[in-house]
Formats: sequence, C-alpha cells, structure tokens
Amino acid sequence: TLMSWDAVICVPQTLKALAAYRFGGLFVGLVLNLIVFILFVLSIVLVYSLLLISVETKTFQLGILRMIGLNRRGLVELILIQALSYVLPALVFGLLAAVGGNALVARMFYRLTRIPVSSALSWRSIVYSCTLGILIPVVASFLPIKAALQLNIHEALDVHRSKTKVVAVQLERTATRVNWTGVLVGLLLAVFGFCIYYLVPLALISFNIALFTNIFFAVLMGMLFGFVVLSLNLEQLVERAVVFIFLWWETTAVKRMVLNNLVAHRLRNRKTTIMYAVALAFIIFLMVSYTMELETSKMDALKQKGTELAVDVESNYRKLEGILQQFMRGSRPPIHSYASVSTSLDQSLGTKQLQGEKVAFDLVTIENIGHLHVQYSTITAVSPNVFDTTGSQFLRVSERIDGGRP
Repeated sequence: TLMSWDAVICVPQTLKALAAYRFGGLFVGLVLNLIVFILFVLSIVLVYSLLLISVETKTFQLGILRMIGLNRRGLVELILIQALSYVLPALVFGLLAAVGGNALVARMFYRLTRIPVSSALSWRSIVYSCTLGILIPVVASFLPIKAALQLNIHEALDVHRSKTKVVAVQLERTATRVNWTGVLVGLLLAVFGFCIYYLVPLALISFNIALFTNIFFAVLMGMLFGFVVLSLNLEQLVERAVVFIFLWWETTAVKRMVLNNLVAHRLRNRKTTIMYAVALAFIIFLMVSYTMELETSKMDALKQKGTELAVDVESNYRKLEGILQQFMRGSRPPIHSYASVSTSLDQSLGTKQLQGEKVAFDLVTIENIGHLHVQYSTITAVSPNVFDTTGSQFLRVSERIDGGRP
C-alpha cells in the first residue's frame, strides 16, 4: 500500500491528554506573573522605605560626611551599597531555597509518576532571579539618592530643629518647565488605546491566547494600582473618620492636635499605606484565584463524570457490585446510594443483523418532523435511581417515563 507523508498524523498521547488543560496552564501562568510583579513592587517599596528612613535619621552623619569632603558620587555609592546589603543576602538565600525546593518537588514527582525530572535550576531562572534581585535596589534607591543629594548641609547640622516639615512651599517656573505628569498620562492613555483597538482584536482574530492573557494581566495591574491611588486620595477622610470613632470622648483641641500630627506625617506614612494596600490586594487576589481555580477544576470533573465518584468497569460487573456494597458500608462519609450506567449501543453492538436487516446502532439519530434538524445520539441503559445519584447542575430533563408510563 502506498501512503504519502501528508497522510500520516502523529499525535503524542501525553500532549493529547494535556490538551484539555492548556487554558488552565495559561491561567496559572498569568497568576504566577501577577504574583512575581506584585512581590517585585512590594520589595521596591519596602527597600525604598528603609533607605528613606535611613537617610532621614542620618541627616547629621550625612552632613558631617559632606562637610569633610564626601562628593556626590561617594554619596550615591554609599546608598547603593546599603540597598544591595538588604537584597543580596535575600537573593543568595532564595537561590539556595529554590535549589532545595526544586530537588524536593522533583523527588516527590518521581515517586508519584516514575518520570525522572531534572532537579537543577535552569540558567534562565537564575538569570531572571538575579536580574530582579539587582533591579530592586537600583530602582528603590533612586528617590533616596535624590533626597540625599538635595540635603542642605546647614539644615542637616542643625540638631535643635525637627527635620519633619509640616508646611512646604515650592516655587516653580511654568514657562520653561515640562509637565511630566501630563506627558506620562498621555503616553499611558496612548498605550491603553493601542492595546484596546489593535492588540485585543488581533488576539481574538488570531486566537492568540497568550497575547490576550498578557493584555488581561496589564488591565489587572492598572486596576490594582488605580485602586491604590484612590485609597491615597481618600486618606484624609479615613483619618478624620478614625479620629471621630476612636477619640469621640476627647476635647476638640486634642482631636485637632491628632489631625495636625497625621497631616505632618502623611508623606512619611504614605509608603506604609501603599505597602498595606498592595499587600492586601495581593492576598485577596490570591484567595480569589485559588478558590476560582479549585471550583473550575471541580465543576469540570463533575461535568465529565456527572457525579463526585465514578467507577469504570469493563467486565465482571456482578463481582464488582459485591465489592461496592462492602465499600458503601464502611465508607466515611457514608454513601447512601449508587446508580449504574451501561455502555452505549454503538460501542457494544455496532452494526448487527436483526430479522434479516442490517441495523447500524452507531448511527442512531433524533430528527424533527420535517427532517431538517438531525442530532446523533447514544442509547444507554441506566438504573431507575440515576437522577437521584447524579448531579443536576449540567442536566435538565424536560420529560421522563417511569415504569412504562409518562
């Protein structure tokens, strides 16, 4: 028999079995990318807060160093070394923990499946982690370096005055100054419009699920940080509400003093507010994603099997029925009933000779009166209590015939 190469189709059984979970893998990848991004932002805010507090508390030491000849480059190197001292031990410890955790997971996977998996970290994961580990202190030290370089030596050496500024006045010339806020907002809106009007239709037309999930990831990030900014704008109202609720018995002077202190420390407390808001949103997102993934897997299994526990039997059903009865008596939680479903006629009979005529049981169809709509169906034998033991989420029965009577 001659056969051309285009008539041969090779389908690996492993890929065929995993094809049903390809969208689940994309969703898990989206969640992991979101987790990495949020942890990256939280790490930057945390290191930034530590560096800024260090700069504010060591203004006198920095003033002495600047007075004895420390130049701007030396000050930048000092803050960068301090930022790296926060991150490098965590990076080394994280890589060691990743090696140990990967080896443990690979060993457990081999015990369950007998499939050997490499326990060594790939070079991409090492480069990825090291890149993030270096970017965190570099990005987090930008604003503390700017604050340290703008430090006035006279104010830094004055130990009799508080460094906290309640009122700050800043004069700016609008004629020669570029409005960077407007430029940034314009660029973000332009990118947003490009994604909505070009990338989203492209992803839907080409069925590029990876591109669509990346756009969805960007939308989630925008929503998250948008709500964080909204919470910052509502900070003053929340402060007044907290003072009114918890200090209702105090005099007006005490309430006013507390509100003035909150206003004076608002800029310093804003970093804590951002970390708290992002961390809370991160925890809520994880819980919702975890619950949704479990419910989706559960409903998918119920849709395929029809019940929470299904036993497939190829032969010798009578022997298995006694085993099921024994299992039901000793199960915890108890199993009150079970139903039986036979194989379909097209699988068991196929095409048979009945009264001298060929009957194709694998071509059973249901048609309307005008023979316009044809639907292939399967015929199976079920026990009378099949609707009592199976789930009703995915099955709607409009008419039943019990005992030969409708």
